[in-house]
Amino acid sequence: MTGLGERSHLVGPLVDLELHIRDIVAVLHYEDLRDVILVGHSYGGMVITGVADRAADRVGRIVYLDAANPVNGQSLVDVAGPSSRRRDPPVTSSTASSSSSIREPSRCRTTG
Repeated sequence: MTGLGERSHLVGPLVDLELHIRDIVAVLHYEDLRDVILVGHSYGGMVITGVADRAADRVGRIVYLDAANPVNGQSLVDVAGPSSRRRDPPVTSSTASSSSSIREPSRCRTTG
């Protein structure tokens, strides 16, 4: 994703959740990938939720591994609380968890 890993040199003020979602959706389309399993950890849950919403026809499953698991309209702060605003929140025995969740992509689609 833009601004991370091998693309970290592209970080800037315009890099946000929307761009990360578009990055992954573009890979699915350009590589003609179908029935993929998206796995998100932490903030990645926000990304895979958006990807599943926009490219549901290409996603087979989405897996939330100790990740933000938002519903339509929720931000990361809504899901994780105000402490999510810190870049590197401390992990303690009271905040550590090992939860995971698997959802069908159709549950992420916006209806209305």
